[in-house]
Amino acid sequence: MKIKLPESILKCLNILNNNNFEAYLVGGAVRDILLNIPLHDYDICTNATPLQIKDIFKDYKILDYGIKHGTVTIFIDHLKMEITSYRLDGEYFDNRRPQKVTFTSSLKEDLRRRDFTVNAIAYNPEEGFIDCFNGQEDLKNKIIRCIDDPSLRFKEDALRILRAIRFCAQLNFQMEANTEKAVFRHKDLLINISMERKMEELFKILNTNSPILTRYAEILQTFIPDMTTDKIKGNKYTELALLLKNCSLETINCLKLDNKTKKRIIFIIRNLNNKLDSKYKIKKILAVNEEYLKDLLLIKNNKKTNQLYLKIMENKEIYSRKALAVTAYDLMELNIEKKYFSEYLNMGFDYVLKYPKCNHKELIINRLKKLLTK
Repeated sequence: MKIKLPESILKCLNILNNNNFEAYLVGGAVRDILLNIPLHDYDICTNATPLQIKDIFKDYKILDYGIKHGTVTIFIDHLKMEITSYRLDGEYFDNRRPQKVTFTSSLKEDLRRRDFTVNAIAYNPEEGFIDCFNGQEDLKNKIIRCIDDPSLRFKEDALRILRAIRFCAQLNFQMEANTEKAVFRHKDLLINISMERKMEELFKILNTNSPILTRYAEILQTFIPDMTTDKIKGNKYTELALLLKNCSLETINCLKLDNKTKKRIIFIIRNLNNKLDSKYKIKKILAVNEEYLKDLLLIKNNKKTNQLYLKIMENKEIYSRKALAVTAYDLMELNIEKKYFSEYLNMGFDYVLKYPKCNHKELIINRLKKLLTK
């Protein structure tokens, strides 16, 4: 069976072959081709060493930041591809990285060190598919299975535990029985994986809208205590907020989220019980951030709230303080001290949120005068 590859990939394979080296497209690219999934990454393996790869492609743009692990990144016609020498991984330390990498002339041994059978298929146009571990059969049966002993695979690199769950979610596959047993048996090894890498995998799982989190909640709770498995078809912020709704702020802070994401999910959590049953309440949220309101609308999916939001938009009712008809300069005429400007502008804004037709300078000033006399 021949498959159609981008010309840049064929060119890369041919250049290596013409220099008397083996070369194959490998890993996720081959898996996705077989599943008719659009490709984003192109990985090539070869029996050429990294220095030989650099020499062969010296006339092309090269990045060699991964060279100590045998990987050289090249660009052909602006297409990025990673070329990795056949390698054997030495003994792993910290359940994540091999202590050393040695190069080999055996494609099969290179494929054997990979995580799952579906990621260990190689291809080139002349030979077709090289499938030493029955990955195509597992693709056909929609199975995620470790190569050889799953316990060994997860002890080598505990991140593979989350990758197994993620592939099941993304591809709508099932985990093979022994692989699944090992996933639960070795879940505590995840403590040795950086929080950034764990959250990266979790976000990929959330993006699938798969119900798989319930099945593997026990594993995710090794690094997110008190995590729930509430599930909606939302976005990564709403789904993460629901997962974390029972977690302490301390736990959320430990997840190494970027500030924008953390602020957004904390806001969602704090407003989960906000009924949003009036225009005023909805506009108070809009005043903070319109995206935050959309998050809450996704979670609540309440017909009345949605209708109120649409009415606000249709009527072009004010919900931004920038649209307030009164400014700080107007407060100077009321002899209000400068340090209280923000407080009184907020009072004026709150008044207009409740009474949108009153966004006129004279009406707001009169309202503030009454407050001043109390």
